[in-house]
Amino acid sequence: MNDSIISSASGIAYQTKYLLTADSIPVKEKLDMIANDFVPQIINWGISAGLKLLAAIIILVVGFWIAKKITKLIVKALEHNNTDRLLCTFLRSICNIMLKIIVLVIAIQILGVETMSFAAVLAAIGVGIGMALSGTLQNFAGGIVLLLFKPFKVSDFIECQSFSGTIIQIHIFMTEIKTPDNKIIFVPNSTLITSPLTNYTKEDIRRIDIDFTVAYGTNLKQAKEIIENIAASESGILREPSTTTFVSSLADSSVIITLRSWAKTEDYWTVKYNMNENVYNAFNEKGIDIPFPQVTVHMQK
Repeated sequence: MNDSIISSASGIAYQTKYLLTADSIPVKEKLDMIANDFVPQIINWGISAGLKLLAAIIILVVGFWIAKKITKLIVKALEHNNTDRLLCTFLRSICNIMLKIIVLVIAIQILGVETMSFAAVLAAIGVGIGMALSGTLQNFAGGIVLLLFKPFKVSDFIECQSFSGTIIQIHIFMTEIKTPDNKIIFVPNSTLITSPLTNYTKEDIRRIDIDFTVAYGTNLKQAKEIIENIAASESGILREPSTTTFVSSLADSSVIITLRSWAKTEDYWTVKYNMNENVYNAFNEKGIDIPFPQVTVHMQK
């Protein structure tokens, strides 16, 4: 309650105690004085305090109802903009809590309670919790960034630091990834937003660079024709952008011919494996040597 109500109640209590303990005043006169003087004061005090309490209760009931309606409107606006479902759920909870805290503070002010000290205590508690959960809060912020900017989505294949795999689920504090050998990795979200990250499946097509080695002295025109013919017959290779072959390097014991082509992202590995196998078989049929590293040793007598 506010200071006037508290002081009024204290004054009434003090006067009543004095009157009841005074021996010089007859009992009947005491009762008459209480009935004529103090009872109206008590009634007035009760009415004043009761009205404030009733107003605070009304503020709470109406305020919580309004907070619920505002939260629903915010969620509808987010869903209309195709915001991620997990982010919608999180923002709904945050908005609901924040609005209810505001309503609660208003109700406390109606009762006359000093809110500055109350706010200071809440701030101190918040600072302490923030320091204790600094790492968790970083992951929490990372989850918000991932849900807002969407560097990847569920089913994307990513690589970050020493791990790679398919995104299974994006949580507020961590992201669940399944590796190619069927292991599940839970990666803190702060790691995903502070480290370089490669998303292999964000684009619809990918370029494939495959190196083939042939021995020195090989007919390069024939070797390139074999590679190009096999690439032309490979259904997974796109016709646009066009495929090219070129000599990319002269190594110590071999000439390296590179095939550069494009394929749909989901066909990337199939095309690469097929090209390696088919070119190897074709080179063997045509008698083209695929060299291996050799060292020539000269013996001095």
